Amino acid sequence: MSTIAEISEHRLDLNYIWNALILQPELEAHIQRAVGRAQKHLMQNQTKSWARSVACWNDMKDSLEDAIKIGGNLLASEGKIVEPCDDDEQEIINRTNKIEAHLWFNVCLWAIENDRFSVRERKLVFNIYISVHRGKKFRKVNQAESALGLIEKAKRLGFDKWFDIMKKEKAEQENNEQANN
Repeated sequence: MSTIAEISEHRLDLNYIWNALILQPELEAHIQRAVGRAQKHLMQNQTKSWARSVACWNDMKDSLEDAIKIGGNLLASEGKIVEPCDDDEQEIINRTNKIEAHLWFNVCLWAIENDRFSVRERKLVFNIYISVHRGKKFRKVNQAESALGLIEKAKRLGFDKWFDIMKKEKAEQENNEQANN
């Protein structure tokens, strides 16, 4: 079921299932594929400790990148998804949603060029960039807090200084190109 949650981006319309007391045939097909995929994944390493590990789940999530996504007709609309939160939590979500895709891309680039962040953190920043670039918004405070934590860590490790240098170099390059034309 975790794979179904992952490929639906945690937006499966559970209210429909609850009210109708039935699974749509398309969802049943997704579940059958997910079970097959999970069985195949777990057979790669049959130790119980691995199957319970974070590494196993992360590998499984990575393998879902090519999975058929759950259709919009099975998902709750943005307006139906309500995460109860207080004003402070909503402020965190709003602050995170104000960060534009290009900043996430630059943090990712900085982390790679300067060998900062773990591979997992770099991948997370890149995935955030892709999601924001596609217009997706943070809806959960824990996700927003994690994202803000990455930005704050990048700043502590020198991202702002690197970014200023990059902007200056780009401006100089553009000025040189204009002068040459």
